[in-house]
Amino acid sequence: MIMYITANYVELAPLRGLFFKYEDNPPRSSRIIQEGVDTVQIKPSASIRQNYNEIAALCKASGEPVYLTKNGKGDLVVMDIEAFVRREKMLRLREELLAVEEDRLAGRTGITPDELDNFQAVLLMRWNMEKTPQFRVNVSGFSRQMLASHLHFLVQKSLGAARRTQNEIVAAIRSLATMPQQLPFLNMEFIPPNKYHKMVIRKRYLILYQIKNETVYVDYIMDCRQDYGWLIR
Repeated sequence: MIMYITANYVELAPLRGLFFKYEDNPPRSSRIIQEGVDTVQIKPSASIRQNYNEIAALCKASGEPVYLTKNGKGDLVVMDIEAFVRREKMLRLREELLAVEEDRLAGRTGITPDELDNFQAVLLMRWNMEKTPQFRVNVSGFSRQMLASHLHFLVQKSLGAARRTQNEIVAAIRSLATMPQQLPFLNMEFIPPNKYHKMVIRKRYLILYQIKNETVYVDYIMDCRQDYGWLIR
């Protein structure tokens, strides 16, 4: 393995445990050390001020660290942020995999799939019991009538479709008990601004509701395919 390096970069050898072959007149690429398929980029520290864009482009293109020297000694290492984050995550993954391996070698046994299923079932039940709705949901009589009218129309064509639609809409309304304020407002002309939130279901149904204190009032449910299509675009 042949590497080119100038005398100014001798002190960088301990960084990677490399051994260098010196030449009296190394080529211009002496700032690049070839190590198998890896490439170690070395620049004087002044270049970070003078050629920041070049250094940044080099980091992004290579995905490898660039070593900066000061007075002939290793000073800083710069690296593309995405490559750095990826490197850190992979190192963490390796540590966690090694920890699992060490546990197994130490005699700590795992569990069977059935035991895992039972364990998760208990956790899910516990989490469900701890989850309490933040808001009470109140569906207006007008909304109930509108939904009933639409389901009556659907059932003429398919009882299964009517049931699926009912279940989906009712489940969506139930979900408003938790964080209903995260959905956007319906801000359209003639409608009071920032009063009614809107929930779109299946790019077809629109639920309009407002929040007062700790209660969600579902005021309106409509099928927007014919008359109000612009409200769900």
